[in-house]
Amino acid sequence: MLRVEALKQRLSCLDAEVLDALYGLGRFDPLAVPPEQLTTLLCLAERLEDLDRRHLRAPLLPAELAALVECHEDPSARWAWVGAATRLGMAPLVLDASALRPDPVAAGALAGMNAHALALAAPAGAEGRELVEDLAAGVSDYLRTSFEGRALPVVALEPATLALGDALFLREALGELEGKRLVLAAAEGERGAAAAEARAALFARCG
Repeated sequence: MLRVEALKQRLSCLDAEVLDALYGLGRFDPLAVPPEQLTTLLCLAERLEDLDRRHLRAPLLPAELAALVECHEDPSARWAWVGAATRLGMAPLVLDASALRPDPVAAGALAGMNAHALALAAPAGAEGRELVEDLAAGVSDYLRTSFEGRALPVVALEPATLALGDALFLREALGELEGKRLVLAAAEGERGAAAAEARAALFARCG
């Protein structure tokens, strides 16, 4: 296991001001945040990935609960969330869509009460965005009235967020993406088209 001070030293090259801006952020949209925040997040992920490959644990968030609500049958979001949470020392919890019934806002309040991070693997399109907004509203309402003074990040495991992993893979294989031309192939169906569109938008933001 990597000691905390050693881990801080490995991450010291990251822009502290940008990290401070990311800290406590309730929602992260890789297609909307400033470019410097996106770049810093990718660099942070690369350093944590390097530690993982060296079999060095980085339990930054020990004994904290990382909850995931699944609303579709694609297992990739579950593996991504559980793997990341475990590597950070968190306890992952996976719930199905029934956790949102009958009131997603009330479900968000329960998440705010019990979880330290919350992810939603929602359907693509307007329905998914509405679910995320309702959950985030419930979380915000609870935290605002609880006087706990903490933030709970709500992560939408949608195509744009999952495409961050693809961006990391390409940066590792090709180096900086600025100026490079990429050809994307979309799988059939609505989710395949949404994933290709999100990757195109994210890779464009990476240069």
